[in-house]
Amino acid sequence: MKSTDGQWQTVLKSRTTFLQKYGLQPINSVLVHLNYSGGDFTRYITVDQSSRGDGIVRKSSMIADGIATQQKDLVLFLPLADCAGLILYDSTNNTLMLSHLGRHNIEQYSGIKSVEYLIEQFNCDPKNITAWLSPAAGQKNYPLHHFNNRGIHETIITQLQKVGIQNSNITASQEDTTTSEKYFSHSEFLKGNRQTDGRFAVAACMSTDQ
Repeated sequence: MKSTDGQWQTVLKSRTTFLQKYGLQPINSVLVHLNYSGGDFTRYITVDQSSRGDGIVRKSSMIADGIATQQKDLVLFLPLADCAGLILYDSTNNTLMLSHLGRHNIEQYSGIKSVEYLIEQFNCDPKNITAWLSPAAGQKNYPLHHFNNRGIHETIITQLQKVGIQNSNITASQEDTTTSEKYFSHSEFLKGNRQTDGRFAVAACMSTDQ
């Protein structure tokens, strides 16, 4: 899966193929569509049935660093390359959120603000929220200078704990995208260590079968 780079039809096909591979319907999916212009990297939006297919079967109509929903069978979809995808799930009131956490987002405390969005919009209790972190660039090759050179996962976990997520409810992937050949790495591509500048993806959904 590649970054758009203006190649909309190619990207659309890649996203469709990825979703269908895992039994997910593109028409029932919504893209977390990022935009790095401006200075706000903690923009969150609530999506529902009316958002179906946005950014997947048609071009994105929204810009967000994270999207949240209480809609069952609606797939939240986020392409990544070194940055972390954060899934937040509150099973007590059936609320799901998928956020993009790269350096810009993390420096604006997006781990905390993603949880605060769920508290403010859905009355979620942090103690009831489970968090998952996708593969991301490791500390050795991608230290966060703003946070004393700590790694992406370590910094996000600290933010989640500060906002009340219990440590036992946080799971972080052990995969380092800068060293694992299973994942694309934008930073390693820029260094000349990878031939392809692609994307992997995270998809999250609450099923009616649960």
